[in-house]
Amino acid sequence: MNKSKLQLFAVTPNTITTANYDVDPRAIDLTSSFASDFQSLIDIMGIMRPIEKEMGSRLRALKVTGELASGAVAEGDEIPLSSFNVQEVDLGDVEFSKHRDRITGESLAKYGETVAIQKVDERFKALLQGDIWAKFYNFLLMGTQESTEDTWQMAIAMAIANVKTSFESMHLASGRIAVFANTIDLYRYLGGAPITLQTAFGRTYIENFLGADIMFVGSDIPQGRVIATPVNNIICYYVNPMRLNPLGLYYTTDAQLPYIGYATDGNYGRMSGENFAVSALTMFAEYLDGIAIVTVDGSATLKTITVTPAEGSVVGTTKATLSNTAGTEGDVFKYKLGTAAVPVEYGENVRNWPVFTQSADIAATAGQTLTVVEADKNFRAVGSGSAVVVLNDGE
Repeated sequence: MNKSKLQLFAVTPNTITTANYDVDPRAIDLTSSFASDFQSLIDIMGIMRPIEKEMGSRLRALKVTGELASGAVAEGDEIPLSSFNVQEVDLGDVEFSKHRDRITGESLAKYGETVAIQKVDERFKALLQGDIWAKFYNFLLMGTQESTEDTWQMAIAMAIANVKTSFESMHLASGRIAVFANTIDLYRYLGGAPITLQTAFGRTYIENFLGADIMFVGSDIPQGRVIATPVNNIICYYVNPMRLNPLGLYYTTDAQLPYIGYATDGNYGRMSGENFAVSALTMFAEYLDGIAIVTVDGSATLKTITVTPAEGSVVGTTKATLSNTAGTEGDVFKYKLGTAAVPVEYGENVRNWPVFTQSADIAATAGQTLTVVEADKNFRAVGSGSAVVVLNDGE
């Protein structure tokens, strides 16, 4: 064999080849589009750019109490002090939300790359966005301005009025008001009237509607409930996933907007590809007094479920049966264990709670309380019940 001819096909020294690149185009596409979508949302709302937090940081909201002292002071008398107290409400640690999915070689061969990979990635991103919205909505339920109205339109009007009044009492400018409502409530009110809806970060919205500067609507917000807060009350925090590098975890992030980290890994043992996403992106409100929750009379009631505990089939477990449930088709059941019953709000999103199955063993410890939630197909709580566990202790 002529070695001189083989050399004609050798790679020229210092040529940049695919081996020089350590880039995952899928990861770049997902992180960039996720960051771009979220940036569009904060641009539309007009809120500040998310603030990067250090690992180990804690999130805190504020609650203001106190009243303005009377200004009717006689000549020469001492002017009384107006006393206001600002209390911090600890919301816990900044935490990463961690997700993983898997695509098999068989699905790739059967459906092709467009369906097996691209469609899965799109769904993965949509679920990540939904998770962030669910956590934000659950936080809004901590708002202190609660009231009831007879109609949906009046609920919106009073929610807006309540937050404006609250901010005025704190001597703060309310600015633009964001309202959150249920999609069916919106269309029931509109009837056949045409409207222009837009989408940002997986959430549908309409601007300048019934006094709201921007109204977000979604099926995960329960019917008959309206929440409002000033846009400048909404704060966004995130942790850069690159801070996980010391653990040997190297996620792809958007260089300018590192809100989410994404990585892929081939599993040769299962002939599949695994995708990992982590994000600590969090939206919450600075002032709890600046959140108004208005319920349309009689439309939002958390049903009481009866939980009957029993010993599990193996040592260290418990189980339970339920009665007095709504029994609506499509409802799901979730549970949590704690030192006491877990408080549950009507409409609270319990997507991330473990799945409860009647008479199935649950690992527990003596003295714990089992809280079971019945949720609709969008994981909104519609019923709740709790009981102290009966533990199989082996005796």
